[in-house]
Amino acid sequence: MQDQEDVLTSMTAEELAQLGTGQFAYVRVIKAQEIAHDFPKVRLFPPEAELFVLHNAEGIPMMLSDDRDSVIANARENSLEPVSLH
Repeated sequence: MQDQEDVLTSMTAEELAQLGTGQFAYVRVIKAQEIAHDFPKVRLFPPEAELFVLHNAEGIPMMLSDDRDSVIANARENSLEPVSLH
């Protein structure tokens, strides 16, 4: 079982997308300045602030937060397993 977990937690974004949606999600760290033009309320954060975006396996953003733990919790609440991308 550990080998399977190692594979799932070290996938590329492309490999993850091939698995399809509904099971996995990933978290990406971005700077507030990168998305301020799309999300006006992000301007409340300093431009260099790190924000966390939860994406489904296809790369579609599902949640934005300044707290990584809440993004992970949201994934699990939606029956998604968060994985790391390398």
